[in-house]
Amino acid sequence: MRRKLTLIAISLFPVILLAQVRALDSQVEKVYVYLKSEAETTTGQILLGDVALVSGFNEKLIRSLNHLPLGPAPMPGESLNLAKANIRRSMVVHGIDPVKVALVGENLVEVKRSGRTITKEDIAPLVEDYVERSWANRQVRTEIIYSRLPKEMTVHSNNFDLRVLDPVKPGVSGSIALSLAALENDRVLVRIPVSLKVRAFGNVAVMNRDVRQGELLSPEDFSFIEREITRKHSNPVRTVGEAANKKLKRTVKAGQILTLDHLEIPPLIERGDEVTLIVEYKGVRVSCPGKAKEKGRLGDRIMVRNLYGKNLVGEIKNAYTVLITP
Repeated sequence: MRRKLTLIAISLFPVILLAQVRALDSQVEKVYVYLKSEAETTTGQILLGDVALVSGFNEKLIRSLNHLPLGPAPMPGESLNLAKANIRRSMVVHGIDPVKVALVGENLVEVKRSGRTITKEDIAPLVEDYVERSWANRQVRTEIIYSRLPKEMTVHSNNFDLRVLDPVKPGVSGSIALSLAALENDRVLVRIPVSLKVRAFGNVAVMNRDVRQGELLSPEDFSFIEREITRKHSNPVRTVGEAANKKLKRTVKAGQILTLDHLEIPPLIERGDEVTLIVEYKGVRVSCPGKAKEKGRLGDRIMVRNLYGKNLVGEIKNAYTVLITP
């Protein structure tokens, strides 16, 4: 009987040994997945490698687990909770044998997504402020029409400033392109191109009639009407005093916006006018009649001729007087 039991034990030994070897192999091949309590992602897809530490000796299985997709990530700046049961389900769906994986650690992982989403509501006020500063200190109403304005853009950072990079140019109008950027410590994280059209309107002087070059303007020659101002109207006349009794450098048609560039101040003294010449020297003041050889405005230095036919240079002090200085 004892001999019979011995023979049975000897015959079962290979089976028992094989089972022990297989158990040992399965332990060697098993990969351990340690779930974190909190995790962070910067992309739109959550991977198992983002929320767990994966270790073991089966390199191929480890790679597969690290790249195992677990579903879409939350919006930038938001978070969601991921359950251990959902992770097991994802393994099965993607053909990973759960027997070979020891899923340990937390039962629930809070997944946060870093970054912020820049929307058109963030961009538009910066563009409007740029246009407003461009027309600062001028009574102008502006309209902005966007031809290119991103709806939203994700920046993988939470701490940045959004700024317009272009320097402010005075009186912007028409089609323009601006460059905005998300800046972190003055480092550009992302550039945001914006295209727009700016229309500017203001109460400006508009000609009531055609006025030719060289004519003096009177207040009856123009009226103040709201009109669109463009780059060629960069300096429109806005008050009566800016234009009345000024000469036109060139002809301006009825209905045309009158600008400061159209105007010139009439000379106080014309060529050939009779003037009084005043000479001051060492406290002595002498005056005599003379004639202007050139036209000029207040403060201009012009050439004059005295009664003796000598040409002199003096400063215009008023419409009748030229001060001769040595």
